[in-house]
Amino acid sequence: MARFYGWSHDYIMSLPVDVALDYWHAISPLDAEEKLASLNASMMPYAKEDNRDKYYKNLEKIANQVRKSNSVEKKISNEELFKILKNR
Repeated sequence: MARFYGWSHDYIMSLPVDVALDYWHAISPLDAEEKLASLNASMMPYAKEDNRDKYYKNLEKIANQVRKSNSVEKKISNEELFKILKNR
């Protein structure tokens, strides 16, 4: 867990057991997602154009998180997304 998240062993030991277990169980899906994205990226030169477009549109959708503000959809910038994630 220390290697995956980049945390010190002391920090991990300070976590409540249920929180540490949640992070432990999240490693496999996160690792699989990362490997799948790498695999998809390596296959891009050989993919059909419509499949490549679907892949990029999906990545774009994830990267440009949409927030609803007063029932109007608004794209947020990378800086705003970073601030939101940093304050969690």
